[in-house]
Amino acid sequence: MDSINKNEIYYQATVCLLNKFWLQGLITEAEYKKIDALNIEKWKPLIASI
Repeated sequence: MDSINKNEIYYQATVCLLNKFWLQGLITEAEYKKIDALNIEKWKPLIASI
C-alpha cells in the first residue's frame, strides 16, 4: 500500500474517532474543527479537499 492510501486511511480513522468524541460531548465543535484541520495538515488526504 502506498503512502497516499495510508494517509487516507489514517485520516478517515481520525475522523471516525473525532465524530464519536463530538457526538458523546467529549469535545466541542470548535475543538473538532481545530483537530480536523491539524489532521488534514498532517495526513494531507485527498478526500478531505472534496
